Amino acid sequence: MKLGQQVRFKKCLIKGHDGASFNYLTPEQEKELENTCQLKIRKLVEKEFGQHKTGIVVGKRRVGIETTLEEAQNHEGDFLDRFSWYDTTYDTVFLVACNLKGFYKVREEDLEVIS
Repeated sequence: MKLGQQVRFKKCLIKGHDGASFNYLTPEQEKELENTCQLKIRKLVEKEFGQHKTGIVVGKRRVGIETTLEEAQNHEGDFLDRFSWYDTTYDTVFLVACNLKGFYKVREEDLEVIS
């Protein structure tokens, strides 16, 4: 994929609204935390459009897709009432401009080059 290429796509990545606060967990988050002592937070989620969008590739970025948090411990091994960062999963996305409003973050496998 090269800068300036015209492409079309049907899926893109958008911000996920799946945050976490130690004192305000959803029942699903509480269950996951009980089972694994870790919590996975989706930073970007996939959005699918009804029809293809066309645009121009204007950039390439490496972005965090999912972050794993774990229960924080003090130096004696006791659990604290907060999370600490454990790991982040990254993926490469292309920035596609369809108009002057902004960019879409699109994975390479979701892009189709228009010749």
